[in-house]
Amino acid sequence: RDNRKLTLSYKGYSMSEHRDMTIHPYSLRLFKRRWYLIGYSEYSQGVRIFMLDRAEAATILEDPFQMPDSFDSEGYFEDFYGVRRSDDAKQKIVVKVAARIRDLIRTVPLHKSQEEIETSKEYSLFEYYLRPNFDFKQEIISYLDSLEVIEPLSLRKEIGRTMLDVYLKYREDIKR
Repeated sequence: RDNRKLTLSYKGYSMSEHRDMTIHPYSLRLFKRRWYLIGYSEYSQGVRIFMLDRAEAATILEDPFQMPDSFDSEGYFEDFYGVRRSDDAKQKIVVKVAARIRDLIRTVPLHKSQEEIETSKEYSLFEYYLRPNFDFKQEIISYLDSLEVIEPLSLRKEIGRTMLDVYLKYREDIKR
């Protein structure tokens, strides 16, 4: 609100210890019960996303910063589901949703581009136009047998390979 820098004592998952970083805080985002800070990191020299539960301390500094006119919090995540950005191209994705969960998907859309394009007694087809990032793929997988990627074929194969890897981890237990 006041365009003041802050020092964040932060330890990301890949870091061995907390590091003090000067951040220009742009925005906050809540995703899956976790708060994220989006801001310019002087340490990394770029816009970064910080999980606030990984911060040990934060100190508001007197130093002001100039909020870029070009930064739009909603626009920053417009092509994505969740908070992880991806270099993948924006594309049309079609998923087949079992009738037993279609009302959930209707009332809690996975993405603002969601459109129901076909409905039958057994299933509905939903279309999305986004970049299929890690968060989106994990959400698709979380629905297990209730949701199936129809297109693009590359995403269908990727999800299928992931599900096969999971099956291979558990197959000995399944046989017992």
